[in-house]
Amino acid sequence: MFKTVNGVAEYKIGPTDQLHISLEEGDTESVYDITVTATGQVSFSFVNDFLITGLTVVEAQNALNKMMSDYIRKPNIRLSVSKRHAYTISILGAVRSLQRQPTGPGLYTLEGKETITQFISRAGGHADTADLSRVQVTRNRKTYFLDLFKALFKGDFRQDIILDDGDVIFIPSKSEDKKKVFVMGEVMSPGILTFNEEMTLMEALVNVGGPTFYGNPNLMVIRGDETKQETIRINYEDIVKKGDFRKNITLKNGDILYVAKTTLGNIRDFMKTLTPIFSLMSLPMAAYSSTALPRWEGFPMRRTATSAPTSVVTTTPSTSATEGGTWVTK
Repeated sequence: MFKTVNGVAEYKIGPTDQLHISLEEGDTESVYDITVTATGQVSFSFVNDFLITGLTVVEAQNALNKMMSDYIRKPNIRLSVSKRHAYTISILGAVRSLQRQPTGPGLYTLEGKETITQFISRAGGHADTADLSRVQVTRNRKTYFLDLFKALFKGDFRQDIILDDGDVIFIPSKSEDKKKVFVMGEVMSPGILTFNEEMTLMEALVNVGGPTFYGNPNLMVIRGDETKQETIRINYEDIVKKGDFRKNITLKNGDILYVAKTTLGNIRDFMKTLTPIFSLMSLPMAAYSSTALPRWEGFPMRRTATSAPTSVVTTTPSTSATEGGTWVTK
């Protein structure tokens, strides 16, 4: 709906626009207030069915002067757009309706080069319940999502797009259900994190106590649904130790943050699976220990009669082992 000429955005005349045309013929000036037809044409004086849509004011003046020069010597035509009706845009959802009009949800006329934040301000501004992080813009049967929270409060002007004819804007309201992120794997406290506006990768890790000793620094963020999935791999040590905050991405609703195990972690789990086997292997030895005959430290002594000479050392072992005899030194 506009054309940039020498760095200036100039409005392109469209159907149903109202034009004010002044035609000077010598000392005579003729004035015409006409409306561009639905097919984009105008007729006045010697001009019949001139296709004017798509031209800027300067381009239209030059074309009309050239045409009128066939009938008038040195014509001077001056043209302006008195009312612009050609290009419209719709806005729905969480928009304020102020006392001044027009404001609130509805159909508006675009008046030239205008960004989405400028237009929302002109339409009354967003409501207090507006969810600016997922503003929808439908253009040519395709829907795009914009994060106007970043545009308004973080200076990310890439989100502040220029509007065009036929755009439909929808500002959703914040639902009572907060956004959710699922944190799984080798972290201190796996679970579900909820948030309102936004949450970064490092904020999520801090909220769950960080990775465990066995956590792999190469994280995975799994995003999407059953129709389209995306896996983002990030080494969080690049953020912590190298200060690469470009990798501290903003998480989205429904993201899954997964911290895998290191090799040590896998070995640990493998050893855990062997514990029951070790227990079974130790059962025969435990059974033997509980039923075997008593044993004494040192070498066994030979058994002799009770009438042995002196230097007798007597003990009182169990009867099952000695059957009433004595143990002596040789």
